[in-house]
Amino acid sequence: MNRVVLLLVCAMLVGAQTTDAMSWKLVDKPLALSKDKKFSVELPVGWVRAIDDKNVISATRDGMGIQLISTVRTKHRDAFKQFETKKQKKANAKRLPNQKKAMVNAQMLPAELAELVIADLKSGSEMSHVRVVSNLPLIIDGHQGFQLHFQYKNKKGLQFDHMISGFVDEKNLYQFAYRAPSKIYFPRDLKAFDKMVASFKLEGGKFNKKDLALSK
Repeated sequence: MNRVVLLLVCAMLVGAQTTDAMSWKLVDKPLALSKDKKFSVELPVGWVRAIDDKNVISATRDGMGIQLISTVRTKHRDAFKQFETKKQKKANAKRLPNQKKAMVNAQMLPAELAELVIADLKSGSEMSHVRVVSNLPLIIDGHQGFQLHFQYKNKKGLQFDHMISGFVDEKNLYQFAYRAPSKIYFPRDLKAFDKMVASFKLEGGKFNKKDLALSK
């Protein structure tokens, strides 16, 4: 019980620094649904999880600074905005919000998405010495996707391993991430991340009413 209380307090303290929309709860049932019930994943029982209003599902065992697994859904037009050229930004400013040119689309190859993710990672101020360990294809809920494994050091020099998997459909980009210090934590909890990705279901595919009942 003491460990559960400590986890909840740590998660809420760290979460408060990132977003007020998240509400952290103990995972007592594996199935977790997005706020709009459009997709689901399975999380490790005993961890703590948060589901925000923008359809991000996150979970941690020992605190977000130690390890974190997450599922994020992003609309095409909102993905990788920082890579818009000046010409694109100027053109998009003249368009209606739903007419803006997106960096991703349903026809993109998994390898192209992976390259955007790598560029995004290398532009992050919190990371240094980013090294790609592997870049492989991956099937996610029947969709052609990718799986990236890379390493980096934070500002304090601590080395992290990071996994990002993802795919794109007609409207959205889905990304699944796992981050933990390279020693001890990353290999210990890698199976939890692999299971989360393998369990992902979209509404209209394998996702059905039974999932809704199991999540209550």
